[in-house]
Amino acid sequence: MGLILPWLLNLFPILTPIAASALAWVMVPAMFHHLKHRRPISGSGGESGWSEAQLL
Repeated sequence: MGLILPWLLNLFPILTPIAASALAWVMVPAMFHHLKHRRPISGSGGESGWSEAQLL
């Protein structure tokens, strides 16, 4: 939502691809880190923080 809504509302549309690229630069190494340490990439099988977020 944080990437798409500003683009849809035409608020600084140039920042949307920059933010998406920055997110990819963070997520790809994180994926390899999780694979290296054999952790599940998704939150299944452990606490993912959704229960705490839903309580707020």
